[in-house]
Amino acid sequence: MSDRISFIVKPVSADCNLKCKYCYNSSLWCNNYHQEKMSLEVVKSFIYQVSLLDIKNVSFIWHGGEPLLAGLSFYEKVYDLQSLYLSKKRFSNSFQSNGTLINQDWALFSKSRHFSFGISIDGPEDIHDLNRVFVGGRGTFERVMNGIRILRENKIEPGIVSVITKDSIHRARDIFNFFVQNNLRKINFSPCAEKWGEELDGFSLSPREWASFMIEIFDEWIKKDDPSVKIQLLESLFQGLIGGKPTLCSCTKDCSQYIAVDSNGDLYLCGRFLGISEFRLGNLMQQSIKELFRSGVYSTFVEKTSAVREECEKCPWESTCNGGCTYYRYMNGSIDNPYYFCSSTKRLLSHMKEKISMLEEAD
Repeated sequence: MSDRISFIVKPVSADCNLKCKYCYNSSLWCNNYHQEKMSLEVVKSFIYQVSLLDIKNVSFIWHGGEPLLAGLSFYEKVYDLQSLYLSKKRFSNSFQSNGTLINQDWALFSKSRHFSFGISIDGPEDIHDLNRVFVGGRGTFERVMNGIRILRENKIEPGIVSVITKDSIHRARDIFNFFVQNNLRKINFSPCAEKWGEELDGFSLSPREWASFMIEIFDEWIKKDDPSVKIQLLESLFQGLIGGKPTLCSCTKDCSQYIAVDSNGDLYLCGRFLGISEFRLGNLMQQSIKELFRSGVYSTFVEKTSAVREECEKCPWESTCNGGCTYYRYMNGSIDNPYYFCSSTKRLLSHMKEKISMLEEAD
């Protein structure tokens, strides 16, 4: 294992104050999945066990559902326990939030304890409010933008996650310009692709659609020529194209550094596999994290997710995308299958390389 690990912690599991139409946690709700708040007993055991790991750098990504539903006092206790047990490690905290619950108290706490924020917002109001709604169906755009305003008033600059669906696939330029004009410059575009049984849901993108969207985003990004605008996928792929190491988890061929912790102490390989029994490592209240990492189950996961697939061996882009996201391989039936967005990644990389070569020649 490397000297760095990220725990994607679900303090309220899949519980949320929104009912986004494309939410990948919907299947958990349909199966009456537990949604209790993480107890202080689990929190204390979790953080203490992290202190025993031979890892120097630990990031805690507080996820959901909506992680702020756990309450401010919960995170005050979390930080106190981290300060007590993790004094010999470098640790960081971030919220991945829908942004609707942010107020001055949350901002002051986050600033004083150095918690960063990622906010989910899909683009301009008409795009965002199509899918990201409260339980009653009312759009959330104004509340999200108010949350961002409060963070900025407290010198906290959030990153952005923008989910792209069939509804927004033809609005790449509008979405890009919205973020730039609102000075939201750290952006992660996330394609919507989910299956119900054997069928893709109606929001899901085809690989061709995703490639076309990201190619248009790339062209706008290059045209803008502003290093402060950081698009996570493009930066990671660009890093790989110039011979460096891609930074995005889906391009690293190693899921072992990203472990989800559910509210009851269950550990899974990545948050996207929450509730899927075959990706459950165990429970930290029954067996220590260190023991779980030494187990055959974890070793098998590491071996399978890091293996170079036969179809990738001769691919010119293998060292850049490294086989793609494990979850989107699993969506194709098995983690041994090709990445669902394989063809779109090839098309995007080919376009990027050609465009970069043209710019170099022009210079």
